[in-house]
Amino acid sequence: MPNAGHRMTSAESNGATRIRTVPSRSAFRIRAVTLIEILVVIAIITALAGMLIVSTMALQSRGAEQGTRSFMERIAAAQAQYLQMHRMYVPNVPSGGSIDFTSTQQTMHSTLPLWMALEESTKILSGDEALRVPYTGPPVVSDAFVVPEVESGTSGTGSTASTLKRAASTTDWTGYNVKITSGALAGEQRRIASVDAADKTILNVDSPWSAAPASGVTYLISRWYYYVDRWNTPLRYECRADAKYKTFKLTSCGKDLTPGTGDDIVIER
Repeated sequence: MPNAGHRMTSAESNGATRIRTVPSRSAFRIRAVTLIEILVVIAIITALAGMLIVSTMALQSRGAEQGTRSFMERIAAAQAQYLQMHRMYVPNVPSGGSIDFTSTQQTMHSTLPLWMALEESTKILSGDEALRVPYTGPPVVSDAFVVPEVESGTSGTGSTASTLKRAASTTDWTGYNVKITSGALAGEQRRIASVDAADKTILNVDSPWSAAPASGVTYLISRWYYYVDRWNTPLRYECRADAKYKTFKLTSCGKDLTPGTGDDIVIER
C-alpha cells in the first residue's frame, strides 16, 4: 500500500512489470501557521512579560521599603546618642500637640528639628543628600534650636519683585533661603534660584516678592533640610513636651504616599 502523498508509476523490463512510488507535490508543501496559533503565542509572551513586570515592581517596592526603614533606624540610633547627651530626644511638638498630616500641620511634624539637632548642631548624623531635601516652609518653632544662619545683611538700592540686591556681599548662596526681616516685607522668604552673573550682589529668587524690597531692609540667608523616604515623601516626626521629650515617633507614608494606611512605616521609641 503506497504512503499518502505518493503516486504509483509502472515500468516494464524483460516482460515484468515493476511498480514504484514517486512523492507527489503535496508532500513538499510547508504547513502554514494559523492566525489562532500566532495569537496564542502572543498571549503567552504577554502573560510572561506581565509576570516579569509585576515581580520587578515588587522587588523595587521591597527595596524602597527596606531602604526607608534602614534610614529611619539610622535616625533612631542618632536620637539615642542625642538622648545620652541631652537627656531628652529632639523636641518639635509643643504640649498638647497631636499628629495631623494636613497641610496646616506639616510644619509641626516636619523633620527639620532633627536635621538641625543631629547634623547641624551635634554632628551625630552625617548628611545623606539622597534622603534629604531643602526645607521651603517657615522655621519650626522650638525653644531649643535656632535656624542656622549663613549670612545676614542689609539690602542695597535696585531690588525688584524678583530679586534682592545686597549692599555688599557677593557670596553665591544658590539653593539657600533668603528671608526679609524688617520693613513692609518682613517675614517673606524665598529660595535663591541663582546669583546674577553680571552683578554678584543681586540674588534672583524663585518666586516674586509681594513688592520690590526697599533699600536698607535687613535680610537673613539660611539653609535647612527635612528628611524624605525612598518614595521622596517627607518623613513625619513627633516628640511631645507633655511626654517630657522622652518618646518620639517617626513615620513614613509608605509606597501609597498616604498617611494612616496599612503600609505606613513607623518607628517609635
